[in-house]
Amino acid sequence: MVKVEVFRDDGVSLFSNGQSFYEANLLPGTTYYYTLFPYDSRGNLGPEVSITLTTASATDAGSAVPSTPMVNPALSADADVATKMDTATGSDELETKDSGSKDSRTASWSIDGNSINFAADGWFQVQRRTDYSTVCEGVSSCEIEDDTNYQIVNHLTGEVWQRVSTEPMSMSWQQTGLYLGHLYWNSVIYNYEAPSEYKVYLNDELVALSGITNSPIAGFVRGTRYRVTVYALLADGSQELVGDQEFVTDGPSMDVVSYGRPAADRDTFGFELWDNIEAFPQSFLPSDCLLALPAGDFCFSPSTRYLMEIYRFSDSQPVPWEFVLPGENSTNHIEALAHFYGTGGRRSASKRFALVADVTTVFDQSSYEISVFQGNGTFQGTFPILEDIRFSAGDGQERQINLDGADVRVTLGPEQARESDSPYASAAPRSLHIAGEYYEPNGTGSLSDLSGWRREGAFLAVIDPNTGETLSKTFYTGMTLENVPTQ
Repeated sequence: MVKVEVFRDDGVSLFSNGQSFYEANLLPGTTYYYTLFPYDSRGNLGPEVSITLTTASATDAGSAVPSTPMVNPALSADADVATKMDTATGSDELETKDSGSKDSRTASWSIDGNSINFAADGWFQVQRRTDYSTVCEGVSSCEIEDDTNYQIVNHLTGEVWQRVSTEPMSMSWQQTGLYLGHLYWNSVIYNYEAPSEYKVYLNDELVALSGITNSPIAGFVRGTRYRVTVYALLADGSQELVGDQEFVTDGPSMDVVSYGRPAADRDTFGFELWDNIEAFPQSFLPSDCLLALPAGDFCFSPSTRYLMEIYRFSDSQPVPWEFVLPGENSTNHIEALAHFYGTGGRRSASKRFALVADVTTVFDQSSYEISVFQGNGTFQGTFPILEDIRFSAGDGQERQINLDGADVRVTLGPEQARESDSPYASAAPRSLHIAGEYYEPNGTGSLSDLSGWRREGAFLAVIDPNTGETLSKTFYTGMTLENVPTQ
């Protein structure tokens, strides 16, 4: 038997190419009489079969159409389409499923969490795929379980969705480089039809096509919020939404700071060192970078408190590492960076650099520190500095430093002789030369503001960057910072 001709008592004629058929538009509370005529592959007519069917009354509780499970044995467990009988031609017509709105799987129903919501112009039945038991029918919304497969039947149109998976949508983003990342997702499969391809969009711009459920993503901007959306393309040409989510790429936030060399000096430490950095690495650096002496190998961004290393001539990985420095600018004001040891090009010369910070919390108690790091960003320690300047008056009275809010001036001491004749050996660590102005009480005003202090002169302190120890200090009484030599 390859075809069945079905006659209904009211003159309607139907054809089925399988062992069952669906019929829509039956009236509630009505008895129908069917006569079935089977044909074999040679067109021979077999014995007729008569069937009587009475639909449920519209007043019956729970439904207005038959509530028996609608299992279609003609569609095997691995079938990938649903059919609707064409009463005009007697042929099978492939039912094209409209994907509906952007956020729904079809125009007829949509899944929202653990609920299936149905359109008002259909009568739907939801069955478990394992035993075709009915979960719900004739309702506008139905609660379903996670990680379960269902069959959905629209009895008014004859549409059947054989495999509806409720596997929760999962999407994850992993950034693997400054401008490289990888997106992973799962895909809900309908009627056992795996998507032929996936489209990936960043902020509604197509950035990737993938034949599998993951894709590398490149070309995004650092520190920027993106919305990523994935669509599945099916064999019939329809497009289904897999999911979308938002993520922020690594790096200082574009909401706070721009990137690249600023057009003009904004009085940032080491501004002139931008010229030592090639254009490509510059584009990955926040524009407020304080650049480390002597060449700009490290950056600190005050607005975001990002600390990072810079490969000034790199075309592939211009920022090897970065992290957010603890603390706040108000109580940990970074004033300068200095790369005082190691060149990076010599294998035995592991880089070391220091941050000079004003950590004053009370106006009349000046406090400064250096924090030392290895070139790979490993923290080495924090040490107080300039204590010898504060307690240099000799009469028990503390002197204070730069009470007008100006930053101290930091330069590197002269290069030292190499520790050996090896071409791979580094010179000895360079000292830090820190200059500023010192104040003493004037005896008239309040010590809690500038009215109680008088600027007495300037100073130059030579600091061991590994320990914070003052190696030497010089006072320039009655002078300002401009009068202090840089070495």
